[in-house]
Amino acid sequence: MSILTKKLHITNTGGSEETANIYTTTSECPEPNLKVKVDETNGYVKLGSTTSPFATKGRVYRTSDNTTYAILKQHTVSDFPVSWGKFTGFKCALTMNKDYNTYQYGWSLHFQNGTLPIPVGYSATGSSVTWDADNYEETTLSSLNSAIYAGGNVNKWVNAQAFEQDGYLIWWDSNNQGVAIISKRTAMSWGWPNESVETTDFTASVSDGVLIIKKNGSTFKTFNVYV
Repeated sequence: MSILTKKLHITNTGGSEETANIYTTTSECPEPNLKVKVDETNGYVKLGSTTSPFATKGRVYRTSDNTTYAILKQHTVSDFPVSWGKFTGFKCALTMNKDYNTYQYGWSLHFQNGTLPIPVGYSATGSSVTWDADNYEETTLSSLNSAIYAGGNVNKWVNAQAFEQDGYLIWWDSNNQGVAIISKRTAMSWGWPNESVETTDFTASVSDGVLIIKKNGSTFKTFNVYV
C-alpha cells in the first residue's frame, strides 16, 4: 500500500492536532474518500463512520449521499468482505464434529448482513482456525450461536442454534430446520466437556478495529473487522 509521507493535518478546537494518511490510489482507499492534491500528486483520504475508532474530529458532508463522514486516521482493512458490514457480535457453543462422533467448539461471528459459522477444534491452536466464505449465510438472526456440520447434499459447516431443552441438545439451522437432536446422556458418554451448550471458554472484544478472541483469558485468534 502506497501512503504519502505527508499527512492531512486537522487542528481541533483547543489547538490539538490529528493526522490522516493520504493514499495514492482508490484501490488502497476506496469510496467514500476525500480527494486531495499533494505536490501535484493525486491523493485520497479515507472517510468513514463518525463512531469508527479511527475517526478524527474532522467531518465531511457529501451531498451525493446526504451523509456526514468522519475523516479517518487510516483506512482499515477487514478480513471479511465489506458487503458483510460492521462486526456486531460473537457467540460460542459446543458442537459436533463432521464425523458426528465427538464434540468441539463452534463460533458464530455476527455482522450487520449475516452470520459466519466457524468450527474450532476442542484442543486446537489459534493458527488452525480457518473460515470458508461458502459457509456464510445471509441472515441476521441473533440467536445463531454455533457451527454444525450438515452432511448429505449440504456437506459443509452451517449456522446453527445450540441450546438445552428438556434434557436434549438441539441444533437448528438458520432456516429453522432441525439438524440434530442428541440426549445429554449420549453427549456426555461421547466426551462432552461441559454441562452447558453455550460456553464462555472463548470470549471476544474489539479494540481499534481488531477482533480479539481469547480462550480462558489468553489471546487465541484475531481478525480485522469493520466496526
